Amino acid sequence: MKLNRLLASFIFGSFVTASPALAGIALINGGGVGGRIGANSVGGGNASVSITSTVDVPPGSLVVMEAGMRANASFSGCSDSAGNSYTLVGMQTGAPIANYTCYSITTIDLPIGSTYTATSANTSAKAVIVGAWSGVDQASPHDSASVGTTSPTAGTGGTGTAISIGPSGTPACPGGTNCSLQIGVFTDTSAGTITEDPNFTSFAGTSNTSPVPDFTYRIASSTATISYAPTMSVSGGWAAQLQIFKAASGGSAPVCTMSLTGAGSC
Repeated sequence: MKLNRLLASFIFGSFVTASPALAGIALINGGGVGGRIGANSVGGGNASVSITSTVDVPPGSLVVMEAGMRANASFSGCSDSAGNSYTLVGMQTGAPIANYTCYSITTIDLPIGSTYTATSANTSAKAVIVGAWSGVDQASPHDSASVGTTSPTAGTGGTGTAISIGPSGTPACPGGTNCSLQIGVFTDTSAGTITEDPNFTSFAGTSNTSPVPDFTYRIASSTATISYAPTMSVSGGWAAQLQIFKAASGGSAPVCTMSLTGAGSC
């Protein structure tokens, strides 16, 4: 009898009285620079560039890929070895450099050893950087109202050492805590040293062979507009984008806990 009462308390207390326990957007730490999933670059003669991950990325995650290429690279798209679908959400093209941003809300698990690939129709030099996050809105993750209504959104480009894009529009911030993922990316031809915008965490090293890619992010808890302004030590052509993603309404998907006292939450 006592056992029956205990089981009833567990079942009805934990599930009937449960209330949402929500967490905001969080980085899925891939173990690379800044927690990235991976980065790679290839010289001319290659139609694609890939990375192989060392961390599992579960279904429902946001995966973002930045591809930097020589201009007029005839970008074909992003893919992964599990077969998730990717959307080209941003691009900046024009001599002498171009970059592209793709994302996926994954529906298929990406285990350790999965590959992530960016492909173009020609064999120009190219590079790719990949990051992943949890807690992002599943149905409509891209905060298009804050970065532009066209898809893919355009970025900006120029020549010199100062790279600048923004300010953005007002980011959506459902839940109010870790509710806005803000991504700044650029590609540069100079192969100089990057001085990153101090408001962002970088997924790249401090230098690379041309084209130089950089992929940075910040997780915010406010609707303040943002700009992205890194610099390079050597003048060169550059292309930049600012992309923003939003948390699920209320912060993120539920986090479930259970208790024999009826204090469970989900």
